[in-house]
Order: sequence, then C-alpha cells, then structure tokens
Amino acid sequence: MNENAKYLINLAFTVGIIAIILYFVDINEIANIISKIDPIPMLLAGGAYIILNILMSERIRVMLSGLGADIKLKSALKANFGGMLASDFTPARSGYFLTAFLLSSEHKIELDKAMLAIFGPQLIEFAIKVICSSLLVLLIMNQFSIFSGQEWLVVLSLLMITCVIGFFLALLFHPTLLNRFSFIKKLGPAKKVFFLFQLMRDNSNIMVKKLPIILLLTLGSWFTKGVEWFLIAKAFGIVVMDPWLDIGFFLLFHPFITFIHFLPLPTLAGTGTGEAAASGILALFGIPLGVGIAFGFLTRTMMIVVDLVGLFAIIPLIKKEKLGNMLSEIDDMENRIR
Repeated sequence: MNENAKYLINLAFTVGIIAIILYFVDINEIANIISKIDPIPMLLAGGAYIILNILMSERIRVMLSGLGADIKLKSALKANFGGMLASDFTPARSGYFLTAFLLSSEHKIELDKAMLAIFGPQLIEFAIKVICSSLLVLLIMNQFSIFSGQEWLVVLSLLMITCVIGFFLALLFHPTLLNRFSFIKKLGPAKKVFFLFQLMRDNSNIMVKKLPIILLLTLGSWFTKGVEWFLIAKAFGIVVMDPWLDIGFFLLFHPFITFIHFLPLPTLAGTGTGEAAASGILALFGIPLGVGIAFGFLTRTMMIVVDLVGLFAIIPLIKKEKLGNMLSEIDDMENRIR
C-alpha cells in the first residue's frame, strides 16, 4: 500500500470519528459554546503556546551545540514550527521528522545529528507523559473512591512506572541490551523507534552532558503547556475542582491527551480520539459533554493556527523539490549508522 492510500485511510478514519462525536453532540451546540468563550484567556493561551515552541526550539539548539552544530534560536524555531505543522496532519504526529530534515537541508547539518537533537530529549518528554498520565488515572480513581482500602495499588502502580522508565534508561546506557531487541526492526514503524534508540545510545555521553539544561527546558515546556490548557479552560469557564488550583489538574491532563496523539492510530495526529478522551475525562468531573468536546477541538485548533507559521519553512522546501527525498535520506542515514 502506497503512502497516499495510507493517508486517505487515516483521513477517512479521522472524519468517521469526528462524525460519530458530532452524532452524539449537536454541532450547533458546540458552535454556540465556542461563540461564548472569553477571548482574553484564549489570546493568553496562544502566547503560552508560542513560548512552548520557543522552549522546544532552544532545546534543539542546545543539543545541536553539544553535537558541534551551532545554529541560531531563530533557525531552530523556524524548523520546529515546520515540523509541528506537518505533525498536525500526520498519523502519530510522525510529520515532526520534517524538523530534522529542515535543519539538515537549510544548515548542512548531518541528518543523524538533527534527528538526535530532536528526538533524544523526547525520551524525557515520554517519561513525563507516562508519569503524569499514571498520576491522572490515580487521581480519577481516588476521586471516585475506587481505591478505598486498596492503597497498595497506588504503590504498585508507581513502582511499575519507575521500572518502565528504568528499562528505557538501561536501553540507552547498557552497551548490549538494545541489541537484544533488534527483532523489532522487522515490525514496520518500530524500525524507526529502534533506530532512534540506537542513535541516542551511541551519543549518550552528549545527552548526559546536556541533561541539566535539557531537563529544565523540557519541564518548562510541560508547565507552559499546562498553563495553555488551563487558560483555554478559563475561556470556557471550566472548573474541574478549584478555579485556580485546577492548573495542577491540567498539568496532568495534557500529557495524557497529547500521549494519545502519538499513538499509532489510523487517524491524523489522533484527531477525534484525543477530543473524545478529553471530553470523557472532563465529563467525570461534571463538565457537560458538549463543553468538553468544544474544549478538545479548540486546543487542537490553537496548535494548528499558531503552527501555520511553519509554512515559511515548508514552502521553500517544496519549491526546492526536496520534500519527497526525506524518507529515503532517513533510510540512508540508518544504513550508514548500522
């Protein structure tokens, strides 16, 4: 099956999921809810999302500097927005690979260095998403007294989270452990995941050296995203538990929903599934289903509108007719490193 056919299938699934959502909630109701939002928090949320992208771009710049490829923050920001825009319309947000290609094409940076600078730090992001998602589940279960006398389940859950994160760290720093899982290269998309881990393992010394600043920037990104979603909730008048302490809830909430966006589902960047999950969780706390769905769609719309800045990076690449070479260059890079 060629890439165009796969994309059309994903598009069809996306449209189908959105249609199912709108079947249960009247589109006019959602439009009415959105028309009444407070624009001031929305504008502030847009500012928070821009700051988030600046932090992500600085993280790329710092990593590239450690790899001996110095670029300006402006250049990293331009490439980052290009990748973010592509990821908004690709399954599992795989379009973010474009960021590495943009950096390689515009600044003559080896593609493997660009890939490492982008996806190496995302291991920390993954750990944060897993921890926050798990804590959100525990919060929900505690909210409804599901644990009642079963506190040991909390301890067991946290222990399992620690083991998962420890396993991924071992893959990076143990000299031979990763090789034992080389069979996953035969599982299609998993080949890319294996390659990224191999790339990170081979450069783990640089990742350790830059770990303090990378960790700080990643935590800053996580917090800023939480603020963004908190402000969007404010625009809708959503109160989950407390008007101001809700920011803690959204710091746990957004990693869970955005984690869904990265799952290899047959949809475009998790469109529909993320919104359905968001509205379902908010409904558990008494937020009307229509408001939850409107909130979910507006968080995605916020990303797409701001990410349109990435057109300034993508259009020149298309004009140079280099976009179609991206996947083949990534494959060549993998062969070189192996």
